[in-house]
Amino acid sequence: MIHFDLKGAVSVADRLKLAMLPPDRRRRLLNTVMRQAVDDAKANLKAQRGPDGKPWPKRKKGRKKMLGKLGKSLVSHANADEGTAEWKNKLAGQTAFKHQYGLPEIYTKAKARRRSNSAKEAADQNGPATRHQARLLKQLGYSITVGKRVKRTRQPGIAWIRKNLSFEQAGQTLKMLIAEKRNQRRGKSSWEIQVPARPFLEIDKQRVLNALAAELNRRG
Repeated sequence: MIHFDLKGAVSVADRLKLAMLPPDRRRRLLNTVMRQAVDDAKANLKAQRGPDGKPWPKRKKGRKKMLGKLGKSLVSHANADEGTAEWKNKLAGQTAFKHQYGLPEIYTKAKARRRSNSAKEAADQNGPATRHQARLLKQLGYSITVGKRVKRTRQPGIAWIRKNLSFEQAGQTLKMLIAEKRNQRRGKSSWEIQVPARPFLEIDKQRVLNALAAELNRRG
């Protein structure tokens, strides 16, 4: 979830104009601005660029597009003073927030296992994991949590991995397990993965001013 304060997008003089509008008209104004911002964000996600038109940092490996599916579930809400861009899926919202601002992520062995379990529950749109990926995962000790009442871990076989993990999910899980093994050798129980900023959502101040002018000129 990403919040935007309408007052922070305009000058002090324009804030006085905003204060003249009743709450329902401020909400209508912000709804208009947020819908435009969401449309722009979806276009940026598709084009792999920031609001300034500059391309995002590339993947370290591979050419597959980043965050390609985030735009599908992106919606906006607004009240009289604040707009919100959010995702129906909580994990998608966390991913979007992390990439929007380029936040580091701290991983532990338990978190890596939880993330891999969440990955296998996601919809598979990218094709199954390869046999080579499955073998590497087994060699690195990939495990899953099973059981409803009594939780335990087990190491799945190659067939299970290929059936339940996509190529992309297996690749991300391999990265986490490799990083885990590397840091275990260094005596670390946790490690940090730096995520470069890939902004895509921004309030266009000129559109805010245009919408404000249109609302002030509206009769009633």
